[in-house]
Order: sequence, then structure tokens, then C-alpha cells
Amino acid sequence: MTTQQPFPKNKVILYGKIDQQRQSMSERKKNATPLPAVRSFRNANKGTDYTVDVQVAAPYGGSYQIDIDVGMVEGADILAGAQAGQMIVLEGHLTRTREVDRRFRDYDAEMIEGIIYQDVVIQVERVRPRQESDPATTGSNIWVEGVVVEPPVFFRHPDFPEIELARVGVKARTTPALSDDGVVRPGRPCEVTVIVPTDDEGAELLYRRGNQVRVRGVLERVAMRQNRDLVRERVTELQDAWNQRRAEIKAQAEGAERALLTEGDRYLREKERTERSARTMVLAVAVTPLDGATPISRAEAIDDRDAYTREWRAAREQRRREQRERRRGNLAHEAAARAADGEQPGDPPARVVSRRPRRSLVETEAVIPVVDVVAEALPEAEVPAPRTAEDVPVLAEV
Repeated sequence: MTTQQPFPKNKVILYGKIDQQRQSMSERKKNATPLPAVRSFRNANKGTDYTVDVQVAAPYGGSYQIDIDVGMVEGADILAGAQAGQMIVLEGHLTRTREVDRRFRDYDAEMIEGIIYQDVVIQVERVRPRQESDPATTGSNIWVEGVVVEPPVFFRHPDFPEIELARVGVKARTTPALSDDGVVRPGRPCEVTVIVPTDDEGAELLYRRGNQVRVRGVLERVAMRQNRDLVRERVTELQDAWNQRRAEIKAQAEGAERALLTEGDRYLREKERTERSARTMVLAVAVTPLDGATPISRAEAIDDRDAYTREWRAAREQRRREQRERRRGNLAHEAAARAADGEQPGDPPARVVSRRPRRSLVETEAVIPVVDVVAEALPEAEVPAPRTAEDVPVLAEV
């Protein structure tokens, strides 16, 4: 008799192959052994984490690369001695977080970190080598149970235009791990980006906000076109550089046709890489309704998306208004405090003196006011508080 396992709330198993670091021409000529694309670094909390580049088979054919951060979880030490091309299995859960496309950073006129966007990442909980029971190829297996919180956006797959997809947001929650002899891990809410082909059975169940659903799927990386001002400016710069280079090539007497083809192909590849950026999503393969979830039509979903956009913009404006009010309140509080101290608005801020200055830098007379402050805070005692530098040692004898 087989016991049915409960449906995981948020779980991903990724079967991948460790990528290799890029080799120089001299290393390739020497047939040097490629190094694994595994890097160790210190995070913001001074902890040691790994970043591993993994090659995974794409659902619609081909493959993609995904960068995954791995903390000090079970089996993380495998990455320290990993080899390029080694099969590896990563288990964990999915969540959507803030990412930055640093290709568009600019520190010249103003501090621009890059293009900020939301992307799905894998929070790794376990690392292990591939076993005989695992698939022989790379891929993924995903379970998500949650509530639809973001209505769909419809778009065509950039590599397969005949496939129309609907992108929604599903809010799930991880299952806490409680153990008396193992690692205790709390549960947390997670929002996951899910895409589903519009002609799939059950796709309409993901259109309605509030629907409770179960999703079985795979991980997909879709190279989306970015419609941002920074992207358009960079593309314009590439176009101007190409026009100038094309005029220079045409002015050549010999070899202009071949050079024009070579430089033209290079320009188109660079333009394509600039305009597109890969996003990680869950491609739904099967959708199961829960708690009376009902589908809605495409037209109703589009109307709901418009309402969702208006609500989101109103909430964003409200947050900005509250931030401005808090900022004005803080400035007014600081001005009132300075006015109470007798300072004028144009006066520089008062010099802040360290509460515990180094003894070698403090003269004897500077100890007296500090002792006065301490004496006022202490309860009354039979021995009077010291008033001169000579009386300070008496305090230690009491």
C-alpha cells in the first residue's frame, strides 16, 4: 500500500550541470582543464556563500544558464571541490526578489545602479550529487500552491511566437521545518511569477485574482525585451556608432564588402543582447483548482489587469506621499530642536563629542563635567560626589 505524499506548498528540484569559466585563447590552445563556474564570496552579513552557474535544459528546447546563490546549507561543501560539467541537484523553494541589471549602470553624471526589476530566484536548502533514480538529463520539477494575486499579462514567447503566454503572480508559502536534532527553518510568504500557455486546459483558473490553485511546472528562462529609457539610450548609441563605422568601411578601397558583413553581424548581436534580458519564471504544466476556484474569460482578465495597474499606481503614490510627509516632519523636528538650543537656521551643526573619549587625549580638567553628569544620575550616597580631579579616585574606594 502506497501512502500519498502531501502536495508541497513551494518546492523546486533542479537537475543541472555545472558550467565552466570562460577560457582565454591561450588556455584553449594549451588544452587547459576548464575551471568550474563556482565562486565563493562574503555576503552582507559576513557569511560565506557560493554562486554557481548551472546549465539546464529549456522546456521548449535548447538550454539556458542560471546563476544560483547557495548558502551554508546541507551539502554546500560539494561545490568547493566541484568540476566543470559535473551533474548536480539543487533542492529548495522559489521566491521573487529584487534584482539589478548592472549592464546599464552609470556613475558619471549621477549614481545609477542599473535597471531594477523583479525576478524569481531559487532559495537553495540542499545540494547533492545526481543519483541513479534522478533523470539522466538536466531539467526541473516544481510544486507551488497558493493564491493568484496578480492578474495576467498576455505576450508572445520571444523565441516561439506561435506560443501565447499569460504571466500572473501567485503568492505561496514555504513549509516550516521543525526538528529536535536537525536544522529548524521558519516558513515565509513567497510570491512567484507563473506563465501558462493560453490554450492549455485550466489556464483560465490563473486569470482570476483570489483563486486558490495548485501548479505543477518547470523552470523557464525567457529573454524579454526591455522597454526602458536606459535601454533606448544605449541602443541609440550603438546605432550611431554603427552608422559611423559603416561609413568608414564603405570608404575603404578593398575588402569593404566582407568587413561590412562582419561588423554588421557584430552590431546586430550586440543590439540583441542589449535589448533583451532573461527573466526566470515557472512554466505551468498542470493547474488544479482549490476551494471553489473558478475561471474567467480573457476580456474579464484584461479589465481586471487595468484595475490592478490603477490600484498599484495609487498605492505607489500613497507610499511616496507618506515618505515626503515623514521627511518634512523630520526636518521640522530638527529645526525645532535647533531653535530650542538657540541656534540659527544658518548655523553649522553642533560638534558631537564622543561619550567615551580616549583617556590619553583627555586633559584632567575635562573629567570634571563628566563626573558631574554621573553624580546626577546616581542615587544619593553618604560619600559626596567628587568635584575636582583629585577627588576622582575616592569614587572607586566607595
